[in-house]
Amino acid sequence: MASDAPLAGKTAGNKTAGNKAAGSKDPVKRDARKANRRGAARLAAVQALYQMDLAGTGLNEILAEFESHWLGREVEGAQYLPVEAAFFRDIVSGVVREQRALRRRL
Repeated sequence: MASDAPLAGKTAGNKTAGNKAAGSKDPVKRDARKANRRGAARLAAVQALYQMDLAGTGLNEILAEFESHWLGREVEGAQYLPVEAAFFRDIVSGVVREQRALRRRL
């Protein structure tokens, strides 16, 4: 299933930047980490929606798969950035919920 591996926030086998500062009280670093997690969540959501469309995967199944196998995990030697999971679920669920209205507009 190597070709199905999402690319969300993938690093070249290195630990994600900012892990050392995880306990930091610096608000700039904390805000940057949150922005990075939200950015990774957006990219993962696009990939999840694409996989749902191609494979006909249901919402609950895709959320469970991404959260348990891809998001913030090491896959085939590459470390995927952690995401803001609630934001990821909100994006994917919202697109599915509003799919009919979105298709009419496109």
